[in-house]
Amino acid sequence: MLELNEIKKSFGGVTALASVQLSVDDGEFVSLVGPNGAGKTTLINIITGALRPDGGQVLLDGRPLNRVPAYKRSRHGVVRTFQSPRMFRRLTVRENILASPRVHTGANNEDFDEIVEALQLTGRLDARTDELNVVDRHRIEIARAILMRPSLLLLDEPTAGMAESEARQVIDVISARQSAAGFGILLIEHNFRLVKEVSDRLAVLDFGRLIHTGPPAEVEKNERVLEAYLGKRS
Repeated sequence: MLELNEIKKSFGGVTALASVQLSVDDGEFVSLVGPNGAGKTTLINIITGALRPDGGQVLLDGRPLNRVPAYKRSRHGVVRTFQSPRMFRRLTVRENILASPRVHTGANNEDFDEIVEALQLTGRLDARTDELNVVDRHRIEIARAILMRPSLLLLDEPTAGMAESEARQVIDVISARQSAAGFGILLIEHNFRLVKEVSDRLAVLDFGRLIHTGPPAEVEKNERVLEAYLGKRS
């Protein structure tokens, strides 16, 4: 469904992405891992249209997206969350989840109730989001993203700030919803132990270069990955 061909991006002479080749199929769960500064968020920004690549091509279902603005990409089902959750702080949890027109037209009450309960937000629906902690704000953003009925869901560190048990619960909700709906996922996550349990494939970035991609069991044994991501050397 998603195909990235030779994606390149530099900032002031510093290479952020160097000829990245990556794909995500319908119903596939791909995790993008690597050290801080590897270029992971830059890649998601290019997929969503927040940034334009210096070279290469973004394709969705075979359609070139390079010149398609971000708002039109969302209409094609490209939905994302952010490292720092973005929402209307003075609005309630319910109002923030329903802020997207795609939620209004695409989700019924049963969907809403199910997702809100699964993400432990039921008792907070009437609270203003500026009264909540960052963990709950992540949950709100995830609920809104799922209820937008994505064809491709891009998750940028959705469990940041969460305890291990909280992170696992949230990832389990996302994974279960994906299994039911069949959308593709590209997840940025630093918890290697967690992502290898839920991912079909891992893609490892290091200094803007995709150094390895494959099943989790294969990736975690790769020497370049051990050196770059896990801090181990042979």
